[in-house]
Amino acid sequence: MKAYENETYQAPFQVAGLDPTDAALVRDSRERYNGEQGAAAAREQSPAGLTSEQKVLESLVARLHANFHVAAAALAQANELLARHHEHLANAVPASAEQHRSLAEETHRTAQRIREISHRIP
Repeated sequence: MKAYENETYQAPFQVAGLDPTDAALVRDSRERYNGEQGAAAAREQSPAGLTSEQKVLESLVARLHANFHVAAAALAQANELLARHHEHLANAVPASAEQHRSLAEETHRTAQRIREISHRIP
């Protein structure tokens, strides 16, 4: 009997201590790999497999597209939180207020650019 058979399985990202964002990237990478493998398998089966390959690839594109929009929204939100933090510091630490106001404005602009770019991609 192998030593690990009685242990509870943990996904690699849990063992490595990855945060949820890194775990999502690992999951996306695994999904992309599985999609590529599925497409290759469909292609090898027969000429009709080309249609199956197309469906697998279209599904992969749709899933990654949705993941992109979710990630862009999360990134914009994180930038807004950082901007609010800089605004708070600007009010709390007068000695560096101007620097924090500038950082807050820059971070708000970054969040807005992320939203605009995400909305341009249907």
